[in-house]
Amino acid sequence: MSNWFVPHDDDLVGGAPRRNWVLLEFVALAIVATVILEALGGIIGAALYSSTTVTYGVSIFWLAIEFGTRWVNPPFAGLLLAELAVCWMSFGQWAGPDQDASLATRLVHLRRLVFLINASIISFVLLLLAALGAFASLIGVNRSNSGVTGAQLWASNIYSGFDTLAVIVLTFVGLVAALRLRRATRRYVDSHPVETPSA
Repeated sequence: MSNWFVPHDDDLVGGAPRRNWVLLEFVALAIVATVILEALGGIIGAALYSSTTVTYGVSIFWLAIEFGTRWVNPPFAGLLLAELAVCWMSFGQWAGPDQDASLATRLVHLRRLVFLINASIISFVLLLLAALGAFASLIGVNRSNSGVTGAQLWASNIYSGFDTLAVIVLTFVGLVAALRLRRATRRYVDSHPVETPSA
C-alpha cells in the first residue's frame, strides 16, 4: 500500500517511534470532527430558535428540536459509517501480519486509533440522539397543530419519518460495530505490552 496510507517507519527518531499521522487517521479525525461540530451547531441553533421565534398553534419546543436536527440525514450517517470503515482499514494495516513497522510504532498508531474510535462512538451517540429527536419532533409538531388530522399527519410526513428511521438504523449498526472494533483494538494493544510514548 502507498506510503500515504501506511508509512514504513520502522526506524526510531530520538529513541522513540515516529508519531506521524497518516492519511487514514486524518480522514477519520476530520469526519468525526464534522459530526461533533454539526451536533454542537444544532444544539446552539435550537436554543436560539426557541428564544427568538414566535409561533401560533404549534409547540415551540418541537419546532426548536426540528430546527436543530435538520442536519440529520442518511448520507450523513453513511459518512460516519465510512469513517468507521477507515478505522477498520487502519486496524487491519497496523495489526496485520504483513506490516513491517516496528511493534512500538504500530502500537503508537493503534493507541491513536482507540482515540479515534472513541470519538466515533461519541459521534454515533450524538447522531442517534439527534435522529431520535428529529423523529419525535416530526410527530410532536404535527400533533401540536390542531389543524392536522391523523391521516394528514402520516401522509404528509411519511418520507421524512422513514428517512429519519433509516438514520436511526444505520447509526445503531455503526455504534455496535464501533464498540466491537474498540474492543478488538484494545485487546491487541493489551496483548503486546511494549512501552511507547503516548500518541
